[in-house]
Amino acid sequence: MGSLNSPFDFRHHFQNYSYRPFGVLIKPGEEISLKYGFQLHPELEPIEYQLAITVFYDSEQQSFSTTFFNQTVELYFPSSEYDFETISSVLFSFVSVLLTIVVTIVACFPDSKFSSMFFQAATVKSTGATITRHDQDDEDTWVAVQNRKAKKLSAK
Repeated sequence: MGSLNSPFDFRHHFQNYSYRPFGVLIKPGEEISLKYGFQLHPELEPIEYQLAITVFYDSEQQSFSTTFFNQTVELYFPSSEYDFETISSVLFSFVSVLLTIVVTIVACFPDSKFSSMFFQAATVKSTGATITRHDQDDEDTWVAVQNRKAKKLSAK
């Protein structure tokens, strides 16, 4: 059984912890460890308190009690789960996924308008002739460079 008390006045109890019978028989000279769990009230202020935990035990002739923990304890708010390392790791992952998606779209659909946003002057080699795109909005403006040179030479 235990209690959480004011560090200034032990008679002022903030929280009482219930008596729990364990029902264990211990022979003279033996020792035992017991787990006594308790829950702090979630609205307790993060300040210092006096925590006292007492064990009650009986012999055949009389009852005893021993306060085995009686110390000042400090409650504090837990630190944030979001530190610089976590935020930067999530941000890096997000940017990596986004970059992977963009590269995949550009690689799979090189002639799409989305791809042309990233590569405005696209050059493609096909059957030995170099084809250069001059106007991104009109697909009929693709002209074979070799044919253009041949037309310029024949015009002379």
